[in-house]
Amino acid sequence: IAAAAQQARRPKIKALILQVRSRVVEGHTLAYALGDFPQVFNEMYRAMVRAGESAGFLGTVMERLADYTENRQYTQQKLKMAMIYPIILLGVAVSVISMLMIVVVPKLVGLFAHSKTELPLLTKMLISASYFFSHYFGLTILILIGLVWGARRLLRDAGRRRLWHRFLLQVPFISGLLTAMDTARFASTLSILTSSGVPLLEGLR
Repeated sequence: IAAAAQQARRPKIKALILQVRSRVVEGHTLAYALGDFPQVFNEMYRAMVRAGESAGFLGTVMERLADYTENRQYTQQKLKMAMIYPIILLGVAVSVISMLMIVVVPKLVGLFAHSKTELPLLTKMLISASYFFSHYFGLTILILIGLVWGARRLLRDAGRRRLWHRFLLQVPFISGLLTAMDTARFASTLSILTSSGVPLLEGLR
């Protein structure tokens, strides 16, 4: 553990590992020491370490945990790389549409005003949207930021988060994707737990 702390590049990680080491030096088990930092070492991590300590093959368990963590980080990196292109396209599309609504459409409104013809409903809606964006663009951005911040605050509550997840599981396309991802994560995690010596009932919990 001291060697891992010496190799840590970030001061916070180094301090955390040294705190774990101090608890082990005091005579506590490694699983107990990790339990003081649940925000870093989750329940699955601690359960595997506890099983490895009790069964006497902690080294094998730590290697499996390292492989699991590396594979998870690799998958997350691949997902982020795959999302870069769509996010760039979405950003460019939103920027172009915003520029058209704020700059181009107001100039065309003057042409429509001189021609005393009845405009289609879609054109009227476009002009109204352009007027709103050109006059309340900053307010719109602030409202969107406030909505995102408020949603994140509301979802901290377990009950509200459960309702939100229940809603997501009813959305046609998203529900299948979420179910597949969570099922794969559940199966791989349970496999690692049981192969590391964690009892099946504890692993399911």
